[in-house]
Formats: sequence, C-alpha cells, structure tokens
Amino acid sequence: MAKGEQANRSEEYLYKLSLNDKFQADVLELRRILGIPSEGVKDQDDRQKCFADTTKDIFVLDALFYLQEKYKVPLDYVFHLDDFIFFGKSTGDKKFQLPGYYYSSAKILPPKHTLEPDDVDLEEFYKDHKEPYVKILVFGDSTKSEVLGYLNQNWNQVEKILTQQGWKPQKRVRKTVHKERNRLIKELYKKTKKELEKEYGTTSQSKELLISKIMDKLGYGYVDDGYIRKIGPG
Repeated sequence: MAKGEQANRSEEYLYKLSLNDKFQADVLELRRILGIPSEGVKDQDDRQKCFADTTKDIFVLDALFYLQEKYKVPLDYVFHLDDFIFFGKSTGDKKFQLPGYYYSSAKILPPKHTLEPDDVDLEEFYKDHKEPYVKILVFGDSTKSEVLGYLNQNWNQVEKILTQQGWKPQKRVRKTVHKERNRLIKELYKKTKKELEKEYGTTSQSKELLISKIMDKLGYGYVDDGYIRKIGPG
C-alpha cells in the first residue's frame, strides 16, 4: 500500500466476508426471498427498480440485519451489506445506499438525538444491538482546535470505555489489491478441471495452470499458478 494510503475498513472487512462460501449461500437465498435475480443486478437502475415497491425496503433491512447478526458484522458496516445482496460486491457508492441509512465511524447528533421525527435514535439503536459506543459532549463555547486537542489527549479514555463494553482494538487494515481478479480465481477454483476445460476450451496438466491460462485469456494477464493455489482454496 502506498505511503499515506488508508484502506477502507468496511470495504476490506466485507470483501473478505464475501469470500466465505456460507455467506455467499445466504446471499443467494436472500436474493430468492427478495425476488432479486440469483446473479444479482447489473446496474444501479435495476437496483432502484427493486425499491419501487417501498415495502421491499423493509424486507431488505431485515435481510441486512439477519446477515449482520449471523456473521457478527460491526454495526457501522451493516448498511454496506445491501451492495453484496444486489451486486455481490461493494460499489462504494453512497448515493445508492438505502435511503437515510448511511453510517460512518462517528455521528453528530443534537441533544434530542434525532433531527426529524422519522430519524433513527442512534443511541437506542446501538444499545439494542449491544454495539459499543461513547458519547462526547461538545459545549457551546468550544473551539474546533480545543475539541480535537481534547480528543487526542483523552483517546485512551475513549478506548477504555469501549473496551468495558466488549470492544477490541482493530488491527491495521491493509488494502487488498486485485479484488476482482481474486474473486474470479476463487469462482474458477470451485469448478472441476474437466468443467473448466469444457467451458473455456483449453487444457493444462494441472488445475492451477489451467486457471492461469483462463485468467490470461480473460484479459487479466499472467497469474502465477502458486498464487492461484494460495488464493483459490482460501
């Protein structure tokens, strides 16, 4: 990873979760229940059509929280899961997150917790899902530099409060390169050598070398068979 580049934690976390065969099977079943094509949708227009019936929003939310609870997905990441239900991967497009449901690592709230009558009360939401959180009060005469300085000096106290609620420090997340290439390698590796030879019209003495040929044929360039052996079964 280039110096100064930071991995998107939610994207990396969910990318790795998406490689889980059980997770993929659950997504496939949820697509069936929601009336989404088994292969997912191809573009944002098709996705928006799925929201034409407003009741489907509710069912999608149920699906997200089913996956969140089953796979212990951090609550901060849960609303990115709909990308995987519809596309099988993260698009990173906030515009097409479920309406009104986008969360980041922190949220600014007024004293009453909600801005509009139909807003989610985040504190109650986090309590209900037993998700660790910390409240920070910013007083009216505070300056930006004072607040940031206070947080920097007292971040250990923030971590202490989170730890008391079961939080564990996150390890540094390294950005996975070649996500689509790795995803395709895993999909190809699930098939038998005979199936691959028939489907792609090429042969080789080992499954890994065969997949290497296929990857080159599909425009991914040369991929070492040792790398394929490492990624494929994982």
